[in-house]
Order: sequence, then C-alpha cells, then structure tokens
Amino acid sequence: KIENSGIPQGSFLKRHRVPREDGQGFIGPDDFRCGQEITLYGRTYHITGCDRFTRWFYEENGIDVGEDEPMVVDNWQKSYKLQKTIERGGMPLTRSAVDAKNLAKFQIGAPPADKKFSQFLLNDRKVLRFRGYWDDTT
Repeated sequence: KIENSGIPQGSFLKRHRVPREDGQGFIGPDDFRCGQEITLYGRTYHITGCDRFTRWFYEENGIDVGEDEPMVVDNWQKSYKLQKTIERGGMPLTRSAVDAKNLAKFQIGAPPADKKFSQFLLNDRKVLRFRGYWDDTT
C-alpha cells in the first residue's frame, strides 16, 4: 500500500479458489512464477519475486519459482521516499534552514547557541565510512 497514491486500495482478494481467466479450472501454485504475469479478476500482475519461505515451499514441492527481478521504481516513489526521509530527520538541514531557525530563535529572545557545540550535537553518532584496499605489489 502506498500512502495517498490515489489508487483505491484495500482487500482485493480473499482466501478462496480463484477461477482461471479462461474458465478452465482454478489458479494454483504452478501459475505463480517470478518474471511471469498472472491475471486475477481482470487485473494483470507481473510477479517480480518472493520471500524465503515461499521459495522454500516451492523447492520442497519440486516447482521452479525462478529468479527475483529488480522492482521498478518510478519518480514519484523516489521523491516520496526522499520526502519521508527528510521529515524523519534522516537528512541534515541546509545551511540556510539552520540560519533561518537561529534567526527565529534570536528574534524571540533566545540566547545565541555555541555553534561548535551545536554542530557537535547535530553530528553525534554519525560516521563517515570509506571502503578501499591496499595494493601491495611487493
């Protein structure tokens, strides 16, 4: 479910036997494979992957489920994820936003904060990590 996507959401399918599109029997485990499309009640879905338990279940029953495919991410999902990260404080504020907050505090009479101490608190427990290797040709 994607919050506020504009698409009607909720329960589309309950636990029951789903008839095939051609009317010849019902849909079963053999109809669900990664990389294939399946049509349920007029809606066509492209299956991109499955979880570990599903993969184990299929292997135990001798059914090849196929390899997972990467999920398609559209621009709305990228911008929405970025916006939520910013809202949760996952990204630092811009310098102009910090300056605006400090100006607002100063205007209401709050004493100016020590910039170095504020920077220390903002960056507490944030770590820069680099990966590399040593090319020792001796």
